[in-house]
Amino acid sequence: ANELAILGEQLLELRTFLNINKDFFTSVAFDRSHASPSNLHQRMLHFMRPDGMQTDSPSHVQQSLLNKYKTDAHMMESHSLNNICQLISHCCECLSLWKLLCEHQFDLVANGLDQTQKKILQSCTFRLFSTGDKKLSSAMINSLLARYAGDSSITDSLAARLRQLAPSLFSQEDAIASKAQELVTMATAMQSPMERWSMLRDSLKLYSEVTQQINLSIVCDQYRALLYYEGIVELSLCSGTQTDPQNLALLYYKSGQPIEDSAGQQALSRRQESYAVITGTLGQLLSQSKTLSSSSIPVKPGPKTSDITEQKNDPMKDFEMMLTLSLRSDDEMFHVTLYSWLLSDSVNMADKLIEIQSPYIEEFLQYTSTLQQNNGFVLDLLWRYYEKNKNYLAAAKILDQLAHRDSPDMILDQRLEYISRAVMCAKSSGALTSVSGEGEFLHELEEKMEVARIQLSILEALRRFSSSRHIDSAIKMLNTELMDVSKLYGDFAEPFDLPECKMSIVHCAGHYDPTLIESLWREIIEEELKSSLQQPREVRMQNMSNKLISLGQLYSNNERYFPTKYLIKLLEQHCCQLHWEPGFVPLMFRQIGISYPTLFTLYNGMFNEKDTFWQSTGHPLHILLVLLALLTSYTNNPSLVSSYEKPSFITNILDKVGRYLVELQTMNPATPDLTSVTTGLRNLERQIQTLMKN
Repeated sequence: ANELAILGEQLLELRTFLNINKDFFTSVAFDRSHASPSNLHQRMLHFMRPDGMQTDSPSHVQQSLLNKYKTDAHMMESHSLNNICQLISHCCECLSLWKLLCEHQFDLVANGLDQTQKKILQSCTFRLFSTGDKKLSSAMINSLLARYAGDSSITDSLAARLRQLAPSLFSQEDAIASKAQELVTMATAMQSPMERWSMLRDSLKLYSEVTQQINLSIVCDQYRALLYYEGIVELSLCSGTQTDPQNLALLYYKSGQPIEDSAGQQALSRRQESYAVITGTLGQLLSQSKTLSSSSIPVKPGPKTSDITEQKNDPMKDFEMMLTLSLRSDDEMFHVTLYSWLLSDSVNMADKLIEIQSPYIEEFLQYTSTLQQNNGFVLDLLWRYYEKNKNYLAAAKILDQLAHRDSPDMILDQRLEYISRAVMCAKSSGALTSVSGEGEFLHELEEKMEVARIQLSILEALRRFSSSRHIDSAIKMLNTELMDVSKLYGDFAEPFDLPECKMSIVHCAGHYDPTLIESLWREIIEEELKSSLQQPREVRMQNMSNKLISLGQLYSNNERYFPTKYLIKLLEQHCCQLHWEPGFVPLMFRQIGISYPTLFTLYNGMFNEKDTFWQSTGHPLHILLVLLALLTSYTNNPSLVSSYEKPSFITNILDKVGRYLVELQTMNPATPDLTSVTTGLRNLERQIQTLMKN
């Protein structure tokens, strides 16, 4: 230490001498530079003029160059002398530090270094120590202060002396960081939770002043060990802000991260380094929680016998607490980083993301959806976020967008599901507000859903066909996008001869062509009969009933697309030819919802038409047999006709039955079914008269 003191005093004397005589040295140097080189005057005489001519006498330009040469020489010598003075001053500081370390048992201080630093110290020269970076000197200072951690009087005294002896090696910021580290060390040994928290809070305030002078990861690891998650969040956010005070990172991000903006890119990188401490800690807690969950099942029966201190803290609760603390930040760039982390494959907490109540999440999801070409996942989150926050109209619009998204991975069922959800959201929005625009949007969605269902029915119909290149290509096209009714009719329903689908399209489009509609119904019925040709009669009747009832429930409310009279006559003609039960068609139409009075009127009209078809088939009384079955069914269930209609309906029946009996008397006795029909009508007449009396 004495030798270091003597050497230091000598360096200080040299520095003082140089400072006092600085002007003398520079003036002497100037004079020497003035005289050298010896041929300077001759060089000035032979200076080349701008016009290319030589001159034999000094000029104004030559004198100016001579003055500039003198000035440059003076500045270079002065700069060199300043560098020597700075080097001497720095060496004095290094010697003073070394002397102070010796005064406090150098070997013990050195022993406080880590292994890497010890190896560097063993091979370190004074030149390297004084001219290299400050890592080793800083480590030595930290080790010195750490020896007296917990004794504020000594550490404060040492810090003040270090600031006096080696200000360039131990700055004011270093002193603050050192004091903060001392508080963390003291908090580690503190038993009282309140006192520990108070010390950690004080250390956080100090660290926040000097975030650029500390190793953020190491400090936050210490906070993590003390469960001081608030400190991790606040210090990391503070560090991120201080690295980018002009908020260039957010501007760079919102500008689409242009390659040419290197300043914005660097600012974002620096911020993310600070934010990574938070997300890294959250990731550790999440990983610990999963590990605990997987090991929660005991190997053998009985309670777990692990140390109670190991179960004191729940990593998942700590995760939730730290996440809540993080979400309180008003640093938008941090929110973007945190949300991106939650959506990353390694974390996969999309459900957690949409539960977050934050002013930044909506913009994040919207902006992220524009950055990604395959943005279905983000859009799916966005509509769920809107629905959760009761912004139903916005959710419906996103769902509509998803349904029409160009993606080879989506199938038609998914598109239809999106449209269906969009309709539900739009209806929910309409229940909250009464804006006309929302009503129009809902109507558009309902139309799209109807068309999408038709498209699905075409797809299902084609899947029942035998596989072929043409069929497979059509199925792929139907899955690729939602189509309009014109394309569905012209490219699929018509070429593949799908009468039910064509009927659906005509009805959806509101196109009314009686001839076309009747021909489509004929095709539907004939196709059903053809498909069950090899089946027993009862099965064929049941299949036909199921088909007509399902279609009738869709179209029977509109006579234009459900021509009841035409359908009854067509079906009765098939029943007559196939020898099906006479009451089959009326029963089917009753199940569709056609009333007894309406059916009676239609059948009575058919009987009065005297169509030759019935005679040609050998069943001239077929319609009367059907009427008998229809009216008998009514007498068995008279309550199916309202009390308001009942009197006129019964009167009408008696009138028509009387006419039928009169007409039957004029027929040839050999007419098929004449006797059974006559008997049945007379029995029916008596039953109706009984109903009239009641």
